[in-house]
Amino acid sequence: MIKTSYHTLGAVIFIWGLVLQLKWPGQDETIGHQLFQAYSIPVTAEIGVSYVWIVSIIIQVSGILLFLKWLFMEHPQILKKYMKFEPVFLVVLLFAIPFVINSLLSTSAKTYIYAAENGANAIEYLESECTIEEQDEGNLYECKIILQNYEHQSQQVTLHFPVSDSVKKEKQVTAYLQVHEKKEIRVQFTADELAAFEGVPEFTIQS
Repeated sequence: MIKTSYHTLGAVIFIWGLVLQLKWPGQDETIGHQLFQAYSIPVTAEIGVSYVWIVSIIIQVSGILLFLKWLFMEHPQILKKYMKFEPVFLVVLLFAIPFVINSLLSTSAKTYIYAAENGANAIEYLESECTIEEQDEGNLYECKIILQNYEHQSQQVTLHFPVSDSVKKEKQVTAYLQVHEKKEIRVQFTADELAAFEGVPEFTIQS
């Protein structure tokens, strides 16, 4: 008769649930979302909650319960200590870990992609995080540009805004980024410099 190792089984089940919330580097949808779509399973409930998230949480909780059963049988003293901090552990396991792993996967993938690059080529422009705001009753516009430096050394770069449909006058801004730093660069345009208020103007990064 095979003896059930609840701690091993619990860990495997927990990981299955966790994987549903993970994302492949460069993709916006989770693995669970892709699996649900592949098998034509509804992804979102009528109340707006993701079925993927619900299924993932149920599977992970099942794994945790099996692990707790093993602790109860083999290490009751440790279980007593765990119960004191149970809410904290559950929050970390169910909510923090997927976020942390997805961030690590994304960062690792980008670091690998940019590993062979240097200078301006090692700078990523995070366009989706950038904004432009109207100030001083339309006389001034401030762009918040987010850059990520994947170079293994600090570097100074120049943001060059050429004359275009959006920019009337050429503009250059210098930025200094530390090693692997993600930095917000603020660039201001006057009404005379900006031809159209249609988002952050196009620019090039020069080292």
